[in-house]
Amino acid sequence: MRIQSVCCAKRLWLSVFCGVLLCASALSAQVNTERLRQTHGKTGYITSLGLDFNVLSGNSDKFEIAPNARLDYVSDYWNWFVVGNYKYGESAQKAFTNKGFLHWRINAPLDRSVSWEFFVQREFDEFRRITDRSLLGLALRMGLMRFGDNGENGTVYWGSGIMSEHEAYQSASPVDRLRWTNYVSGSYRHKGFSIASIWYVQPDLGDFGDVRALTDTSVSVGLTEQLSWRLGVKASYTSRPQATVKSYDVDIQNGIVWSF
Repeated sequence: MRIQSVCCAKRLWLSVFCGVLLCASALSAQVNTERLRQTHGKTGYITSLGLDFNVLSGNSDKFEIAPNARLDYVSDYWNWFVVGNYKYGESAQKAFTNKGFLHWRINAPLDRSVSWEFFVQREFDEFRRITDRSLLGLALRMGLMRFGDNGENGTVYWGSGIMSEHEAYQSASPVDRLRWTNYVSGSYRHKGFSIASIWYVQPDLGDFGDVRALTDTSVSVGLTEQLSWRLGVKASYTSRPQATVKSYDVDIQNGIVWSF
């Protein structure tokens, strides 16, 4: 395995320059779904469906279900994807999780290692008391390292941009913010095994004491050409949570994914 650095001074200055333009034009960007990014070896439309579930019975009764779906379009120049998922769980006939998510993203290159991205996102989370969280964004993405001759075994990326965020809560007035979003992501894959990890920091540009942070790691093991087992662990933190809501969340999922 060979690690190749693809970051040079010219590309760094290009990223800095474009980043200044982004801030100056007051556009918005958000990159909090890096874990949903995939690499495909073919062009055209690609569809996948998944279902995670957990059932316990006996001394304690617990039920969780989390269906998900995505549609990708890949061309020689640009690509886009749409991802949607929903998670519901109850224990002793009482719900303890109820949340949904929808995300659309388009990506196109500026050169071999720098690309721009635009995306739209909506989500809700009953137990974080979020009835609507909507995002609209534009960001830059730079490749820092490649594992293998052409990155076929994995990559390391850095991204930065500005995001517009609208949040509506069950017991509070809606809030609109402009955040600066930054992330570093890394992935490695070999013979049906893959692992990816992402780290985000997203301060409010009007108040740097208001910050969100997220780390997300996922592991996938191929069982057949179409079936794979997946484990994901995500932890998030916000410095300004709503009243009675904890400042951190941890989410662990495992299940089977069918791709066709």
